[in-house]
Amino acid sequence: MWWWLVLGLVSGVAPSAELRSAHERVYAAPAAFGRIEETMKFTLRRPVGLADGCEPQASSSSSKKEGLFAARSPNCSFSDRAVAAKAAGFAALVVYNTIEGIYQNRSRAKAGEDFECENGKATASSLKGKWEGFPSECPSECESGRCLLTGNGLEICCAWDLYTTMGGAKVDLPSVFVTMRDADKLSEGKVELSLIQEPFFTWSSVLIWVLGVATCAASASRSARFIAKSRTSRFDFAGEDDESFELSTAHAFGFVCVASAALLLLFYVDAYAVVVVAFALSGASSTARVVWRPLLSGIPKPDLAAGLVGCAVAVWWLVARHAAYAWILQDLFGVCLCVVFLDVIKLRSLEVATVLLSMAFCYDVFFVFFSPYVFGQSVMVKVATGTGPKKDADYCEKYPDDSDCQSTQLPMLLLIPRDQSGYSMLGLGDVVLPGLLVSFCARYDAAANRSRYFPACVFGYAIGLACANLAVAVFKVGQPALLYLVPCTLGLVYILAKLDHTFDHLWKGPPDLLPLPSSSSPPPSSSPPEEEGDLEQQEEAPAATEKHALLKISI
Repeated sequence: MWWWLVLGLVSGVAPSAELRSAHERVYAAPAAFGRIEETMKFTLRRPVGLADGCEPQASSSSSKKEGLFAARSPNCSFSDRAVAAKAAGFAALVVYNTIEGIYQNRSRAKAGEDFECENGKATASSLKGKWEGFPSECPSECESGRCLLTGNGLEICCAWDLYTTMGGAKVDLPSVFVTMRDADKLSEGKVELSLIQEPFFTWSSVLIWVLGVATCAASASRSARFIAKSRTSRFDFAGEDDESFELSTAHAFGFVCVASAALLLLFYVDAYAVVVVAFALSGASSTARVVWRPLLSGIPKPDLAAGLVGCAVAVWWLVARHAAYAWILQDLFGVCLCVVFLDVIKLRSLEVATVLLSMAFCYDVFFVFFSPYVFGQSVMVKVATGTGPKKDADYCEKYPDDSDCQSTQLPMLLLIPRDQSGYSMLGLGDVVLPGLLVSFCARYDAAANRSRYFPACVFGYAIGLACANLAVAVFKVGQPALLYLVPCTLGLVYILAKLDHTFDHLWKGPPDLLPLPSSSSPPPSSSPPEEEGDLEQQEEAPAATEKHALLKISI
């Protein structure tokens, strides 16, 4: 139900281009003007006269491309510098950060905005190196390699050296911005400029696919465990599954209607805190049931101990949910919630599965693709991504762990960190809704003592999730996962049922998967009738055969 997407972390400017020389490669931030459409080769040249390139001399060569390598300064804007470089015949513009550019004609630098003492602090011997950033006296732990005076005597602290997006120019000149440290690696000579090509598939997208398929398959398989037990034991395990609730077609309609209302409520009302607390409580309960209770079964009062451990982990996640490792706890909660959901909620027939998944299919597609035409923006995207940080992007790039720099995306997601930034994400609804059909197939196979529909449905889920992943990579935009999951799972079950001549049997609901009228009244076999003669023989079977059937199937 939640859509499959890849979401970047909050940051100021991403260095999405790179400059390569014979011996070095540095990252760069492309300007808002001058598109870089393909790899460019040119000779990097510093301006004659002032290093800022505000009034560059004409390019010295008409036979080869040259790029202007200019320093950032308050003498002219990025726009003016780009226009001047274009007029002088340069094919590209590379602007590098400087201490003068940080001061911006101010006499003093600002703590937090221009420098951070926690990143490195020292005492300068004199003011001589102020405009160079005291490179020889700046602490080694300072990543920028430059320091600024704090205003407290000769105390110096590490300067921020961040990327910026140059904008404002109305000129088609490929332009990039590099940091002071990277500018030290570049020199005049031949370079190549290109955009960084995102890999078609990342490890995080593969791992989130594996996690989603494994969670769906394991949860569905677990939901059929009581049927498997009843097949191999002389005892009745029906009482162990008393917590389960079977959906009817009316429930399926109501389920999707309630989900739509809840989604619209979250779209208009900021209920982030309520959802987070509810997720923590449900995570505590589900992990206590699925993880901690089995692990603590050998100690006195294991239920109490499991509940306490579950609550402690939930509080831990609540406090540290913005930490770098918090995704591990969130995934633990998410997986356990899927397991408990498929343990409790079950489908009684293929008819109910068809109604539920068809409505969920339309729901997902509408709220991702068509809701912008009704509500002005994608309802699913806004709810899934939440609200942005309270602080501006530049501040959050410097202090990403600040509470005001955290986005309020809802936690009902499985997460895997990406290599550079952000997460690959999969909504829990995209696991449990198709998972209900997978669970139905697992229970049907267990009752019929065979392995056909369950592995096929898991295979269909894996293919559907892979298609959703592929669509994200191709179209570079979030996709409604159920658009791919429903046809690949429900459609495959339809095909198998038609081939096996079991469609009517599954559509109405196998008797063994329907609620028992009483513990002493055995259900008929879930195996589909093959011939009329078989039915007559079953009806005329002696009492001994009926007793044998009672031991065979129970739920």
